[in-house]
Amino acid sequence: MKRTSIVLLAAAFVLLSACAKPADSKGQPAGTVQISVTCADILDNMDTFDPEKAALVPKDGVILADTEVDFFEVDTVFDLLSRTLRENDIHLEYEDAGESGVYVKGIANIYTGDGGQASGWLYYINSESPTESCSRLTPADGDRIEWVYVCDFSTLPLS
Repeated sequence: MKRTSIVLLAAAFVLLSACAKPADSKGQPAGTVQISVTCADILDNMDTFDPEKAALVPKDGVILADTEVDFFEVDTVFDLLSRTLRENDIHLEYEDAGESGVYVKGIANIYTGDGGQASGWLYYINSESPTESCSRLTPADGDRIEWVYVCDFSTLPLS
């Protein structure tokens, strides 16, 4: 009985191993981007930031310093954010808003609204603020993607 169980387990392992996808099932990377996450605006607006969350704000406002990331043709800007934060053990919370795409609610436990009524996360690609959801855009080789927490959207210039 014990020998039969071992043989069955070994056979199951061989079958599962043969059917498993390779670790790199997306093929070769399409390119690399630089990605960063900052919340420096909070440092200038601690008076409007949730005092219970002040300890979460890095002293220099940098949650993720510039990081080079490989991407694949199927990746979106959101995919890169999600994967990079997961690989660096940084919390991410988002909401799938259906046709509108993904809405990033919180990074590193800093959420929309923590810095005031008009606060939240924005992203820039090569210093430009896209008008589409991060889950709708694909990166290009060499892009610089910046995620930035702002305490008052109304003070930003209109693009």
